[in-house]
Amino acid sequence: MVIIQILLFLAILGVIVLVHEFGHFYFARKAGILIHEFSIGMGPAIYSKRSRDDILFSIKAFPIGGSVAMSGEEINESFLKEGQNIWISLEKNEISKIYFKKVNENLNEGHIIKYESTDDGNFLVFSNLEGQNRYRLSKKCKIYFNKNRYYRIANPENLFQSKTISERFKVIFGGPLMNFILAFFIYIALALFVMAPDLKDNTIGSIQDGGPASILEIRTGDRITSINGELVNDWNDISEILYSSNSIYANVTIMSENGDLNVYDKLLLDSSIVTIGFSNLRQGENGGAIIDTFGRAKEAGIENQSILRKLTHNEIIYEIYDVDDVIDFFTKVQSGQVEVEYTTDDFINKTTTVTLISKETLEELGYNDIYLQLGVGPMMKSDLLYSISYPFVSIYENFSNIFTTIRLLFSPNQGVDASDLSGPIGIFSLISRASSEGVIELISFTAFLSINIGVLNLLPIPALDGGRLVFLLYEWIFKRKIHPRIENLLNYLVFYFLMGLIVYVTYNDLLRLF
Repeated sequence: MVIIQILLFLAILGVIVLVHEFGHFYFARKAGILIHEFSIGMGPAIYSKRSRDDILFSIKAFPIGGSVAMSGEEINESFLKEGQNIWISLEKNEISKIYFKKVNENLNEGHIIKYESTDDGNFLVFSNLEGQNRYRLSKKCKIYFNKNRYYRIANPENLFQSKTISERFKVIFGGPLMNFILAFFIYIALALFVMAPDLKDNTIGSIQDGGPASILEIRTGDRITSINGELVNDWNDISEILYSSNSIYANVTIMSENGDLNVYDKLLLDSSIVTIGFSNLRQGENGGAIIDTFGRAKEAGIENQSILRKLTHNEIIYEIYDVDDVIDFFTKVQSGQVEVEYTTDDFINKTTTVTLISKETLEELGYNDIYLQLGVGPMMKSDLLYSISYPFVSIYENFSNIFTTIRLLFSPNQGVDASDLSGPIGIFSLISRASSEGVIELISFTAFLSINIGVLNLLPIPALDGGRLVFLLYEWIFKRKIHPRIENLLNYLVFYFLMGLIVYVTYNDLLRLF
């Protein structure tokens, strides 16, 4: 099973990166830019194949990111430095190959006096024992770094930097654009299969395996007529009544399809307190509340099957005698830090402090702070309007959630920071979870992840596509380019910072996982 999940992770991430890099590749080719390499992943290549037009296609060891290496992104002179020893091969008095070490006896050895890139072509002033000569570089001249790895030297008209701002914009924006297009077409495909929930009815359409309702003598088609004495007319009433009950127990009346009424008292609900990360709450035998954990509580080291004893907020201590005391506490305490006193499953008393994700933050992201559920779902129906609007609504909601998350990361007192981000391991966990919920959920998550990668690449940070677009904007406004060495320096510095951030995020992913 783990192997299948790893393969799914590699396949989904590979497709998203492939589509992103193809966007850069397509617009670069269309603009006439010489492309050296198209690669998926980072690190050493595990598979490479060179095309007829000298583009190296590579799959690399670490499935994180990819690249399209284009001529002119870094200046050609960085390969050919004055005074550097080289070996050249001449054809028709033009340099066809340049080596940095001797590979055969037919090469001319010497050193570089000067490299010139002009509108008329590329030239190399070369000096050896026979004297000094100025040679033109052939249009297919190659620089060999080793026996198998080489780049063609681009002619001036084939350099990335020689293209118009419009052409360069398309090349840079093409990657994220393809991510958005991929997501849109995925949602269009899903629209053919998804059905609309009938929220205007109180009829049970599905019963969750292992959920609270699964132990009852009910079936799909039965109707929930009341909860805790309040009438239920539609599906929204169920959520509202349970949320406002402040109890993990509910008295539920259900009408069968033949009209019989069945009353179920003190039904234990599925429970989840998202602000702290408590779930599956139930009453302890000797007082207190037994909990399982996720999110912030799990990160703080609170174990599953622990028994809550006390909760402290703003120096006010709340004793936990009954499981509903926990619900009541988190109904009132919706942000800040909470000190948790609990007893582990092996009877060890512990105390730890947990920083809550605020209720306000969760609401902005479209979540409740507390979930109390019966484990049933509404009837589903075919709805043409719902299917047509589904791709557009899904894209809008994804964009909205991403931008809200980014804003919250930089907002104080919201309980959200870099430790909440997910790296490769976190994405692997999310893909595994989505795959366990079915094919539709897995494909939908792929679209969501594609949009995420597209948006993140557009952040105005050097080393990302968004940072490069900022440099283009500077050039368009001030009519001059940022010096290539400054741009490259900023890109390298931020790249190493991002690599450090990935390590930090991956460390937090491991803590959440184990």
